[in-house]
Amino acid sequence: MTAQQAKQIVKNALYRTIGESSSLLGLGPNGDTTLRVLMYHKVNDIPDNPTTVPVGRFDEQLAQVKELGYTVVDLDAVLDHYALGKPLPEKAVLITFDDGYLDTLENAMPVLQKYGFPAVIF
Repeated sequence: MTAQQAKQIVKNALYRTIGESSSLLGLGPNGDTTLRVLMYHKVNDIPDNPTTVPVGRFDEQLAQVKELGYTVVDLDAVLDHYALGKPLPEKAVLITFDDGYLDTLENAMPVLQKYGFPAVIF
C-alpha cells in the first residue's frame, strides 16, 4: 500500500465517521440527512491512481444522481441553509472537487454541463 492509498483510506473513514455521528446526533431534522456531498479529486482515465475517477464512471454516477431524483445544489444554497436557515430541497447533493486539477475543467466540466449540475472547487 502506498502512502497515498493509506491517506485516502484514513480520509474515507473520517468522512464516514462524521456522517454517521451527525445522523446519530440528529444534526439534521429528525436525524434525516439534509445534505449529501460528493467529493472528487481527479476525473481522468489514468489507471492506478486511488484519487482518480474514470470519466465514464463519473458520467454514470451523475446519471444515477439524476435518475434517483437528487437535486444538485450550488454552494450559495448550502451557505444560505447553514448561515440563514433557508431550507434545502429534499435529497440535496453538493458536488465538490478538491485541489483544482486541470482535469476538472477538461473532463468533469463537460459531464457536469451535460446534466446541468453545478459544482464547487476547493
